[in-house]
Amino acid sequence: MKGERLSNRQIATLRHLAIICANGGQTCLTRDQREAMVPLWRRELIEIWYRSIPGERPRGPFFRPTEPGWNLIRSILAASHSQSEAA
Repeated sequence: MKGERLSNRQIATLRHLAIICANGGQTCLTRDQREAMVPLWRRELIEIWYRSIPGERPRGPFFRPTEPGWNLIRSILAASHSQSEAA
Protein backbone atom coordinates (compact mmCIF):
# COMPACT_ATOMS: atom_id res chain seq x y z
CA MET A 1 0.00 0.00 0.00
CA LYS A 2 3.01 2.28 0.36
CA GLY A 3 3.59 4.54 -2.59
CA GLU A 4 -0.06 4.63 -3.65
CA ARG A 5 -1.28 8.03 -4.77
CA LEU A 6 -4.10 9.71 -2.89
CA SER A 7 -7.37 10.31 -4.70
CA ASN A 8 -8.78 13.82 -4.99
CA ARG A 9 -11.53 12.77 -2.57
CA GLN A 10 -8.94 11.65 -0.01
CA ILE A 11 -6.99 14.89 -0.34
CA ALA A 12 -10.14 16.99 0.05
CA THR A 13 -11.18 14.99 3.13
CA LEU A 14 -7.72 15.32 4.67
CA ARG A 15 -7.91 19.10 4.18
CA HIS A 16 -11.32 19.05 5.85
CA LEU A 17 -9.89 17.08 8.79
CA ALA A 18 -7.00 19.57 9.05
CA ILE A 19 -9.47 22.41 9.56
CA ILE A 20 -11.84 20.61 11.93
CA CYS A 21 -9.20 18.80 13.99
CA ALA A 22 -6.60 21.59 14.15
CA ASN A 23 -7.16 22.21 17.86
CA GLY A 24 -7.34 18.56 18.89
CA GLY A 25 -10.94 17.95 17.91
CA GLN A 26 -12.53 15.05 16.09
CA THR A 27 -15.32 14.94 13.55
CA CYS A 28 -17.94 12.80 11.89
CA LEU A 29 -17.72 12.46 8.12
CA THR A 30 -20.20 11.90 5.33
CA ARG A 31 -20.55 8.42 3.87
CA ASP A 32 -18.47 9.40 0.83
CA GLN A 33 -15.72 10.85 3.04
CA ARG A 34 -15.74 7.79 5.31
CA GLU A 35 -15.22 5.49 2.32
CA ALA A 36 -12.26 7.62 1.24
CA MET A 37 -10.66 7.34 4.68
CA VAL A 38 -10.70 3.54 5.03
CA PRO A 39 -7.43 3.01 3.06
CA LEU A 40 -5.77 5.77 5.11
CA TRP A 41 -6.99 4.15 8.33
CA ARG A 42 -5.39 0.88 7.20
CA ARG A 43 -2.13 2.79 6.67
CA GLU A 44 -2.55 4.17 10.25
CA LEU A 45 -2.87 7.77 9.05
CA ILE A 46 -6.38 8.21 10.47
CA GLU A 47 -7.91 7.18 13.80
CA ILE A 48 -11.50 5.93 13.83
CA TRP A 49 -13.43 5.25 17.02
CA TYR A 50 -16.86 5.17 18.64
CA ARG A 51 -17.95 6.63 21.98
CA SER A 52 -19.77 4.42 24.43
CA ILE A 53 -21.97 6.01 27.06
CA PRO A 54 -23.68 3.73 29.60
CA GLY A 55 -27.35 3.31 28.79
CA GLU A 56 -27.03 4.74 25.28
CA ARG A 57 -26.14 3.41 21.85
CA PRO A 58 -22.53 3.89 20.72
CA ARG A 59 -21.92 7.20 18.96
CA GLY A 60 -19.68 7.66 15.96
CA PRO A 61 -17.63 6.89 14.05
CA PHE A 62 -15.36 9.82 14.83
CA PHE A 63 -12.22 10.59 12.83
CA ARG A 64 -8.92 12.33 13.56
CA PRO A 65 -5.48 12.22 11.90
CA THR A 66 -2.67 10.35 13.65
CA GLU A 67 0.76 11.99 13.92
CA PRO A 68 1.89 10.45 10.59
CA GLY A 69 -1.45 11.64 9.17
CA TRP A 70 -0.70 15.19 10.31
CA ASN A 71 2.70 14.96 8.61
CA LEU A 72 0.98 13.93 5.37
CA ILE A 73 -1.54 16.79 5.68
CA ARG A 74 1.27 19.32 6.26
CA SER A 75 3.10 18.09 3.16
CA ILE A 76 -0.10 18.31 1.06
CA LEU A 77 -0.79 21.85 2.25
CA ALA A 78 2.83 22.90 1.67
CA ALA A 79 2.78 21.45 -1.86
CA SER A 80 -0.49 23.21 -2.75
CA HIS A 81 0.87 26.46 -1.28
CA SER A 82 4.08 26.25 -3.35
CA GLN A 83 2.08 25.46 -6.52
CA SER A 84 -0.17 28.49 -6.00
CA GLU A 85 2.91 30.72 -5.59
CA ALA A 86 4.42 29.36 -8.81
CA ALA A 87 1.29 30.20 -10.81
